[in-house]
Amino acid sequence: MPKQKTTTEMEDILAELKYSFVTITREYSWEMGHALMNHKGKCYNIHGHNYRMEVEIRGDINPNTGMVMDFSQVDDIIESVIIKYDHKLFMNKKDPRMKLVQEAYPFEGEPTAENLAWVLFYKTDLAIDDEYANDTPRLERVTLYETDKASATVLRS
Repeated sequence: MPKQKTTTEMEDILAELKYSFVTITREYSWEMGHALMNHKGKCYNIHGHNYRMEVEIRGDINPNTGMVMDFSQVDDIIESVIIKYDHKLFMNKKDPRMKLVQEAYPFEGEPTAENLAWVLFYKTDLAIDDEYANDTPRLERVTLYETDKASATVLRS
């Protein structure tokens, strides 16, 4: 019969992995509209997407909790960021159509998947840093899916 691991053995294993890390990933979705002022195709028109975002967080396993970060804490942080985008319409703040669409939110530059992914990475990173003053956990990656087949990824390194 295999020997049962003791707490001391588990602590030894975690100590050996001290210089390693673990990533956790969580997925979120929301609906949002946008229009691209400088696009020559159909994305010039106001339209919407069912956005999906994967968030990957890197860190050490906390020996007391056995977690990098509690998923409910991740949810609280991410939902506080994406609520500002859910069911909103974003347009380049320089787009002349902004004057005609009262419900549009101004965006610095074109609200493309790439720019949105970068902004979401930045805001999520700040929110995690506010919650955790030390180096762990850290936001490692944000992948924003504009469609099932099209995404943009921002990586820390």
